[in-house]
Amino acid sequence: MMKKIITLLLTGCLLLSMTACSTTKDVNAGADLPETTPTSIPAPATKTVAPLPVTIDVNNLTDCTVAVSIEKEDLSLDNTGARVLPVTVYTYDLYDMVDIAMLAPGDTIILRGEEVLVTDLVRTDSGAVQINGGLDTGGYELRTDEHTVYYETGYSDVKTWFELGKVVLSVSADFVFTDNADPESDTQTFTLEDLFTDKVKHIYGFSPYNTRIVIEDGVATQMERIYTP
Repeated sequence: MMKKIITLLLTGCLLLSMTACSTTKDVNAGADLPETTPTSIPAPATKTVAPLPVTIDVNNLTDCTVAVSIEKEDLSLDNTGARVLPVTVYTYDLYDMVDIAMLAPGDTIILRGEEVLVTDLVRTDSGAVQINGGLDTGGYELRTDEHTVYYETGYSDVKTWFELGKVVLSVSADFVFTDNADPESDTQTFTLEDLFTDKVKHIYGFSPYNTRIVIEDGVATQMERIYTP
């Protein structure tokens, strides 16, 4: 009888010892785990999209085609008595296609020299990018062409021109002016001398919206004026 009691007591002590060890192990295992803190997902980085550098140098117009404006009262002779062509040269901002493809609300785009925060952006089926509601709500619209660049446009796809500077162009003896400004008339061709007379209708004006001059080796060789609605 005494042996049974001793055996039971030893068994009970052994069980208590195993339970205590197990509990201690569990507590210690939990204590060994590193403390964790909630991780926050960083907000997407915003960016500023700027136009591409202007490639036209009004002080070095050699071989190029430029948009110009002309005032009739500026037409004059140089100090040798030769006809010259004083013009104002214009260009418009161009944007890299990849930059515009990555543009998103929260970004900033530089338009007309001003930083514009993009609060809303819609890409239309025609390929236009409407910023902050588009033209109808006082926003902006960008379009692209075959040159893989975007540019700002107004209604009727009119580009947003800005002045680069004034220059006096020497003119080739073979200079030809092709005029399509009057939709009621056929194409007309004039010489530089005709610009100084009433043969040319100045009522339509010469502006970057309708006038281009071709310059070769620093000399104006051709000019074209188109109809603009």
